[in-house]
Amino acid sequence: MKFNNDRGSTLSFVIVIIAVLTVLGGALLSAAVAEAKQVGHEEKKIKAYYIARSGADATAQYIISNQSNEDKLEGIIGHTGTGNLAGYTFDVDVSDNPAEETITIKATASVGEIKNTAQLILFYVKKVVNNEEIIEYRRGPWQ
Repeated sequence: MKFNNDRGSTLSFVIVIIAVLTVLGGALLSAAVAEAKQVGHEEKKIKAYYIARSGADATAQYIISNQSNEDKLEGIIGHTGTGNLAGYTFDVDVSDNPAEETITIKATASVGEIKNTAQLILFYVKKVVNNEEIIEYRRGPWQ
């Protein structure tokens, strides 16, 4: 009587292959979840940056538009404030550096738990035209 000992080895081989595929599938799933979290984090970071940038830009435009109204500018330059854009808040800090003839506008926004900051520098030149002081602004680079 002859016994065939190969019958149980096929079952063992299939079980090992299934175990290996399960481990590889779990690792792939784990990597995909981690990547999705990273993408979500980066998306919030970019969104916070552009909200902050928009807040700084709006503040710069306000300063340029109201350059002849010193009362309005006194309430902004040298102070901090809060704004709202598309349901998100941002904080703006405006500082003047007369020695360098610059105004620095730094805005910080939050999206969820993620914060990001944008900074804009306005350069200005004071001129006297017809016995009247005029301030000319130009935007510097984003930082």
